[in-house]
Amino acid sequence: MNAENFSNILEQPDELVTVNTGKVLFSNQIFEIRLDYRLRPPWMVLDNSKRFIYISKLFQPVKGDVLAWLCKDGRKYPAVVRQSGKIIFNFDIEQTITRILREQYLAKKRPLMSRLPFHHHRFPASVRVWVLKTLNKLKQGKVVFPSWPADNSVDLLRFMFMQAFQLVSKEQLKKTKKWPLDVKSIVCLSHDVDTIDAARNIEKVAFIEEEFNLKSTWFITGNKLSQSKKTLNYLHDNGNEIALHGHNHDFKLPFLKIEEIEQRLKIYRVYMEDYNMTGFRSPGMLRTTELLKVLATYFRYDSTFVDTERYSFTTPGEGCCTVFPFNVGPLLEIPVTLPMDISLAVAGLSEQQMLELWLRKIRLIKQIGGVAVLNTHTDSHLSAQPSMLKIYQKLLDTISQDKSLKVATLNKVAGYWKRRDED
Repeated sequence: MNAENFSNILEQPDELVTVNTGKVLFSNQIFEIRLDYRLRPPWMVLDNSKRFIYISKLFQPVKGDVLAWLCKDGRKYPAVVRQSGKIIFNFDIEQTITRILREQYLAKKRPLMSRLPFHHHRFPASVRVWVLKTLNKLKQGKVVFPSWPADNSVDLLRFMFMQAFQLVSKEQLKKTKKWPLDVKSIVCLSHDVDTIDAARNIEKVAFIEEEFNLKSTWFITGNKLSQSKKTLNYLHDNGNEIALHGHNHDFKLPFLKIEEIEQRLKIYRVYMEDYNMTGFRSPGMLRTTELLKVLATYFRYDSTFVDTERYSFTTPGEGCCTVFPFNVGPLLEIPVTLPMDISLAVAGLSEQQMLELWLRKIRLIKQIGGVAVLNTHTDSHLSAQPSMLKIYQKLLDTISQDKSLKVATLNKVAGYWKRRDED
């Protein structure tokens, strides 16, 4: 039996693992979760910090040997119990996972920056960063879910479910091999290029990657494609991936009507064909149901979701809480799982602190077996400044020496995932 097919397990005639469907006590709430060692994953850090999680529905608990607790307002509720040789989840685990992946735990609002009558790049970069820092100081301590810089709630719930099944079943779950050879985890290097300044700095970053013989994915705004053709041809001819980063980075694309979104994308159909574009990332990491629906007809994958975000103009307090690809309808989503350079700059981290955080998170993702997707910006005030280029070189040096990691473009990851689903 496949370890990731919840439905197959829940539909087993012996009902070794079931979901309690009694009276609903809570809907769409954030709880602190506490796990017994029998359900705790090896990568879960044991410290005094609290771990919070979104739960779509918590039912009137069935009693038994408690394997997990959900805590709220000073009260504890049995979340998972063992009773008479069976495991009972007192919350809807499938619906919870789906809603977290789709970010349905929060009420999304269209950001003010997408409503400006002029392009937000008219503000100097220093002003944009200052505004972000000021806004985030006001929000500090108000968001407990998703946690940052890591939140693996979906991966935790999946592990709990599989572990619960193994506690009561004689059948060994089949673990799907995700990555080729003996690779434990994949690292994807990606870059967003949305300004003329960023386009001019592409080669500075590309040359560092060439030093380690690594390939990356470059997300270019459509209106910069013709201006950067020589550089993009060089990247493409040397095995790097070129992907689309929207039209002009005005943050309006996701909020247009479907036909208007299609009109913007059709402008770049020739470039899509010339560079074999299979991927997309929305400016500002903004996404809507309408945008994702259109993308599915043009691209193999999207990489707009983040696993967790705290320091962003457009998507603070959001995240899909997984380090694995997942499907949104027919479209494969490969989330950004390492904090972005702009986010770390707003958080006030030094370059050395950024490096240490990236490496620490890569180690965590390797333990889980997921994809470490890095997204940097080649602007002169971000990852193209000399001090950041040195940090990037150190990062790639460390990654390249770890033989249990494989660096691949996002398109290759999409291919690995498709073959995994077909096996």
